Amino acid sequence: FFNNTLKSNPYIEKALLTGITRESKESMFSDINNLYAASITTHRYETAFGFTETEVFAALNHVKLAQLSDDFYITSNRESGIGRYDLMMEAKDKKKDSYIIEFKVFDAGKDKNLEECADRALEQIERKGYDKALVARQIDYTRIRKDGFAFEGKKCL
Repeated sequence: FFNNTLKSNPYIEKALLTGITRESKESMFSDINNLYAASITTHRYETAFGFTETEVFAALNHVKLAQLSDDFYITSNRESGIGRYDLMMEAKDKKKDSYIIEFKVFDAGKDKNLEECADRALEQIERKGYDKALVARQIDYTRIRKDGFAFEGKKCL
């Protein structure tokens, strides 16, 4: 639904989602700040809603960032380099900065702290070459900002 309606629909420029949906004691929209809470697993999201936590987050990014659409082309989960980035904000004015953003949930098996988790997100941006799409559109490499966000419960870095 989110992919066909919001992300890949060539006939829609902006969308606004409102309301609260309750299913299986989990709410998709009433508690966005807790989307990455450790107690909510991807399996539970897939079971309750029919799509993954990552897909929910990507769709909500579009809604939250819609107000920036006058200045940026905003895309998520698109192929670039050898993978799919989480969020890209390409400046419509090539003299301004564009952004590649990768989100990671803290994993005690991989990360010592939130800083290491954010570094893992940044490393993924580099390793997979997510900047290739922007460079191909002649965005000056010095104007490409790369941000890694790390989440652990309500903590974010």
